[in-house]
Amino acid sequence: MMQTNTDGQHLHDPKISERKIQTIYPNGHFYSPVVDPADLRLRMDEVYPATPLTPGIDFNDDSHRTLIDQALVAYLRDYDYPEHGDPDHALKQFYTRNSQFSWLDSRALFALLRHWQPRRVLEVGSGYSSALMSDVNRRFLGSSMQITCIEPFPRPFLQDPEFGVALEVCRVQQLPLSRFEELDAGDL
Repeated sequence: MMQTNTDGQHLHDPKISERKIQTIYPNGHFYSPVVDPADLRLRMDEVYPATPLTPGIDFNDDSHRTLIDQALVAYLRDYDYPEHGDPDHALKQFYTRNSQFSWLDSRALFALLRHWQPRRVLEVGSGYSSALMSDVNRRFLGSSMQITCIEPFPRPFLQDPEFGVALEVCRVQQLPLSRFEELDAGDL
């Protein structure tokens, strides 16, 4: 499906790049990770169907609206983190205008953690989101949430016992699948 403006003229689709990427196989070849833009344009309805099939994913719009009405509205008024803080290498507490987990993401996580109150969190890749979760856990959840950070290159604050997270210094690929199987309903 090609995008059009109000006059019915075709617009450039940002999903399709004309940039040539060099691989050992040409774009669009069976073994190439890069699609052929011309082939993609011919198959737009197939690649981007109006109603995509998403087995195992329930896009429950009513549930999302309820979360917005209940969780975000109820908890965002308590979001009181400073806009600016220490540079990445010296991070000790969460602040909003950081380089990786900023404005909307941090507010959504703040509200959802307070709403869902998970018993356990297994976070793959750690940093600013970990700092926020640790603070929410201490200030609002009575340190009831068990946070485990999987991070091959942890920042110093993650290694500080006062920070309140368990740290597994490894790549997620090295973590036994059994660690994920330990998670129960309601865990993240």
